[in-house]
Amino acid sequence: MLGSRALSRYAVAGKTGGFRPVNTFVSARSLSHIASRPNLAAGREHRARLQVNLSWTLAAVSGSSFARFNSTSTNNVPAGSENVTQVPASDHSLLEDVMPISQIPERLGYLKDLGLDYGWGPSAFMEWMIEHIHMMSGIPWWASIVASAALVRLALFKPAVTAANNASITVPIKDKVKILRTQRHMYLTQGKQLEAAKVKEELDTIHKDLGISVWKNFLPILQIPLGFGCFRVVRGMTSLPVPALASEHAAWITDLTTYDPLFLLPLTASAMTYFSLKKGAETGMNEMMQSSLGKGMMVGLPVLSMAFISFQPAALQLYFATSGALAFVQAYLINTPSTRAMLGMVPIPSPQSAQEIEQSRAQLRMIQTETAAAWAQKLKDKTEMQALPTKEDNMSRIDKMMANAKKEIANMKTEMNEKMGEMQGKSNSINADGSPTVKPRLTDEQKKQAQAYKVLRDEEDKARYEQRIAGTRGRAINKRRPSSSNSKRQ
Repeated sequence: MLGSRALSRYAVAGKTGGFRPVNTFVSARSLSHIASRPNLAAGREHRARLQVNLSWTLAAVSGSSFARFNSTSTNNVPAGSENVTQVPASDHSLLEDVMPISQIPERLGYLKDLGLDYGWGPSAFMEWMIEHIHMMSGIPWWASIVASAALVRLALFKPAVTAANNASITVPIKDKVKILRTQRHMYLTQGKQLEAAKVKEELDTIHKDLGISVWKNFLPILQIPLGFGCFRVVRGMTSLPVPALASEHAAWITDLTTYDPLFLLPLTASAMTYFSLKKGAETGMNEMMQSSLGKGMMVGLPVLSMAFISFQPAALQLYFATSGALAFVQAYLINTPSTRAMLGMVPIPSPQSAQEIEQSRAQLRMIQTETAAAWAQKLKDKTEMQALPTKEDNMSRIDKMMANAKKEIANMKTEMNEKMGEMQGKSNSINADGSPTVKPRLTDEQKKQAQAYKVLRDEEDKARYEQRIAGTRGRAINKRRPSSSNSKRQ
C-alpha cells in the first residue's frame, strides 16, 4: 500500500524515472511479502509540487492503484505494461497568480483593490475622502482619518451655528409656538382643515418675520450618517488590515489595528462628550437637559461611549477622540457670549420665570383638554352612527345574514357570561324579589377617568381664578398711582 501511494504521487507529478521500477506483482494475500517490500517514497521537490498543483485528475491517481491491487497472480508482469496516465504539470500554480496584499501599489482606488467597496452613500463618501487626502497629501493613513473628521466638522460648523441661533431666537416665543402647534393638532383631529391651515399660516408668518428657516435646523444631523460611514470604513481598514496601519506610529501607539494599550484615547473621547453636553446644558435653552433624564444622559452617554470604544482599534479610537474634541470646541464657541457676538449670533436669552412657565402650562392643559373632549365627542358620534337601526328593506340578504349572525353571537356571549357568573356565585343579575338588577352606569375605569378629569378641571379653574385676581390687583394698583402723584404735586 505504501508503494502504491508513492507511485500515485509520481504519476500526478508526471515523472516515473525517479524511483525503482516494480517488475513483479505478487499476491496481495501474502502479508510477509508486503512487509518485506521496499518503501517507495517521493522526493521533496515532487511533494512540494503536488501540494500546489491542482491540475491532476482522478484517473492519474487511481490508475496505479488498480494496477497494483487488481492483480492476484504470481506470474511475472512486464515492467512496461503498467497503464499510468501521464498528466502534464501546470506552468504556474494558482497561488502564484495571487498578488500578496502587501505588494498592491497604493493609488486612487487602493482601498477598493483591497476589497473595501461600499457602493454609494455615506460610507463610500468617507472612503473617497480618506483615500484622496492620503494619496494627494502624502500624510499617513491615521493622519488622513483625523483630517477627514476635522473637515466634516468644519463643513457642518456653519449649519450648527445657524441652528443654534434659530433656537435662541425662538426661546421667547416658544410657548406661543407650542400652543399654536397644539391647536393645529386639535383642529386636525376634529377634521377642521380650514382652521388648521390658518394656524399653519400663522406659524409660517412668525418664522418668516423672525428670519427662521426650519429646514436649516436639520442640517447638523448630517454628522450622524457621515460619522457612521467613517466608522464602517475605518473598521474595515483595520479588519483587513491595510498593511500601512499595522506599521504606522502615532505617538505611543505602534499598531493602529489594535486598541490603545494605555486607554488614553477612549478616556479622551468620553471626557470630550461629557464636557460638550455640560457646556450645552449651562445655557438653559434645552429643557430636556435641565430635567432628571437629561442629567442622567449627561453622565450615562460618556460611560456608554467609554465601554464601547475601549477595545476598538486604535485608528477608530483616534477618530472618536478627534471628533469629540472638535464637538467640544464647537459647543464652547456656540455657547460663549463673546464668541457668539463674533459669529453674529443673538445673545443667549435669560431663562423664564416660574410664573411664566406655569401660565404657559395652564394654557396648554386647557387646549389638551379641549382636544380630548373633541376626540371623545367624535368617537361618540361615530359609535351612535354605527348603532343606528338600518332599514331592512335596504339591506341585502348577505347583510341581513351577517347582522343576524352578529346578534346571535352577542346573545350567546351574554348568556355564557351570565351562566359562568351563576356557577361562580358572582351573579347579581336578579334582586331578592326576582326583578333584574340595574347595571352601574359607569365602569371602574370610567370612574377613574372621570375623577382625573374633575381634578384637572379644578386645577384649571383655580389657575383662572388666580389669574383673574392678579389682573384685578394690577388694575387697582394702576388706578391708585395717578392719585398718589397728584397729591404729591399739591
